[in-house]
Amino acid sequence: MAAAPTRAPARRARGLRRLALAVASALLTLCALELVLHLASRRFVEQLLASRASDAAPDARTVLCVGDSYTFGLYYRAEEAYPGRLEQLLRAGDPAPPGEGARWRVENSGIPAQNLAQVAARLPEQLARLRPVAVVILAGFNDRWNFATPDGARTGEARGLAAWFADRVIVKLARLAAARSAADEGAGEPLDGGSRFRHFAMDRIELAGDDAGAAITIEEGATRLVDDAHYSAVAERLRAVVAVIEAAGALPLLCSYPSPEALYEPPSRAAATVAAERGLPFVDLRAAFAAELARHRYDELLIPGDRHPTDRGYWRMAVRVAQALAERGTWTPAPPLATALRDAVGNGYAVAPLPEQLHPVTLTRAEPDGNSPAPHVDGNSPAPRFVLTGPPAAHWKVVLAAADAPAQRFGALELAMAADALFAKSGDDERCEGQFDAAGRATFTLPADYAAEARFIALAVLHDLRIGGPDLLVRGIAGPLPLE
Repeated sequence: MAAAPTRAPARRARGLRRLALAVASALLTLCALELVLHLASRRFVEQLLASRASDAAPDARTVLCVGDSYTFGLYYRAEEAYPGRLEQLLRAGDPAPPGEGARWRVENSGIPAQNLAQVAARLPEQLARLRPVAVVILAGFNDRWNFATPDGARTGEARGLAAWFADRVIVKLARLAAARSAADEGAGEPLDGGSRFRHFAMDRIELAGDDAGAAITIEEGATRLVDDAHYSAVAERLRAVVAVIEAAGALPLLCSYPSPEALYEPPSRAAATVAAERGLPFVDLRAAFAAELARHRYDELLIPGDRHPTDRGYWRMAVRVAQALAERGTWTPAPPLATALRDAVGNGYAVAPLPEQLHPVTLTRAEPDGNSPAPHVDGNSPAPRFVLTGPPAAHWKVVLAAADAPAQRFGALELAMAADALFAKSGDDERCEGQFDAAGRATFTLPADYAAEARFIALAVLHDLRIGGPDLLVRGIAGPLPLE
């Protein structure tokens, strides 16, 4: 009977050892997962940057563009983002002799959702490697909600063990997956990209509105910076970024955001302030787009609800930055491009010989091909054939209808075709969809079973990056054209 009291402490000791082993095992697992996530995040950022890298020779004069998704060129291709269009302008104005590499390169260092602290952390390496003559800065909006800093210190946040725990990537994954902004929702304000995640995994982050497709480090704050608090935080960080760039011997060129919404005013005002303090060039994209929106529909230059530029919007950004570089003497374009660039705004941003849109969406009836017999819809008349154009390898869909009214709306895009049975049928018909070839062209022949009833045809081209909502799904619409 005396042995019983001895067995109880022994069982407790074994239980405690098992618990300690389980805790240690869990901690080791979490540490290993944290390391994997950290390395994966860094690797995907590198891949993201590589997807926008210039193909110029290493000795080309370089302009570095830093910022967030507005620099990255979200929803559009590398050559259509404003750094890509800027590179085309610089090369057209200062072409290389035959047989030599391009004289200019524009490096796109935009990363969706990153803040100014993250821009600053990458700058020393980029400045040493690229030796740019100028650095274009368009950033600060995400400082409103993304409070990540390279050293893990977060202003106004917890310190010690609580801060260490909060800074772990795995904790960020859990917190961000469920994050919502009570402050924004309570104010009735549209939620920004910090609180509208569509997908979150270790290989990518997709945000349902402002930014998407980036694997980055984010520190979601409980509240958003607004108005003067947002302005002050951005101005302070911009001063530090500008100092690093000037110390490297490059010209900082600051920009405001093109979006006219009030949320973008504080970082835009901060950029104007810092530029004035330092006597630096300032590209007021906000004012430029305000003037353009008096002449164009919003959806022609900016994606409604999402607020990122369209390809036509990115072109205007590139033209304005090129003008600033020319005015500062950093780049001296040769005539006649110098004249075209100087007069661009008054001429509707036409800068010959470069097109405003690299991949316009068009739908035209094909000319009869005498080399091969055309298919027939009946015994006598050939089936109508159409030529489609759009971005290389992009997905397209042709829709048909018996009437051109009432018109339908796809977000901000309007299509003058009735939502009748033919429209629904063609929308689900695999014969009415495809991909453009490497030249951005495709042909479409009207299937025979549509010939009797279809009276109108239209083309819809889809964005490469597709997120729920018609404004983020459909890149462009051409038509409708009458079939008779």
